[in-house]
Amino acid sequence: MPGASSPAQCTVHNAVQQKNSQQVRIIKPQDGETFIISDDLSPEIQRIELQAIAKGELSWFVDGVFIAKSSDVVSWQLQIGKHEIVCVNAAGQSDSVTITISGKY
Repeated sequence: MPGASSPAQCTVHNAVQQKNSQQVRIIKPQDGETFIISDDLSPEIQRIELQAIAKGELSWFVDGVFIAKSSDVVSWQLQIGKHEIVCVNAAGQSDSVTITISGKY
């Protein structure tokens, strides 16, 4: 039938639509991104911005540890390793990304 979708196509479309309608979405950093700590810079200034698209205040966690509550951009100091970053809004909706911080170059 023209214009009809198979059940598999509908399921995929609905999953994409639900993901896109998510109330919290981390935009910085991006999932899978890698950062490198530099010998030339002071550790205190080697930071990344954590930013999400969401309404209201967010709670930010890195590796399960609370780091900030803010409705604005949050700054986090780089630490070598693989890290899971999570933000959660007041309704309990969340998003997460995983990043890797490499050693000095």
